[in-house]
Amino acid sequence: MKSALLGALAFALASCGGGEDCTPEALQQKHQDLQDAMTAALAKDPAKATANPDAWGKALDLMAKAQSAGASPSQDICKAYDEQIEAVRKQST
Repeated sequence: MKSALLGALAFALASCGGGEDCTPEALQQKHQDLQDAMTAALAKDPAKATANPDAWGKALDLMAKAQSAGASPSQDICKAYDEQIEAVRKQST
């Protein structure tokens, strides 16, 4: 049930619409959501959360790309954030 709800939430976030939805403010919220998901995963089960260092590396790379996008983030960056948030949450369940 919990997994289905998270999947539905991720789908809803990913299908929010066109490029104008990926504003700096939306990207900032996604950044916060990813940080929260990573923190929750580490708090819940540190061994499981750190078992896949590639996932954490991808998250850090994504954060760097988002920062360099500045005032004009692309829809691809927002979509990548949604996918990474879902992956981190799925890993911690």
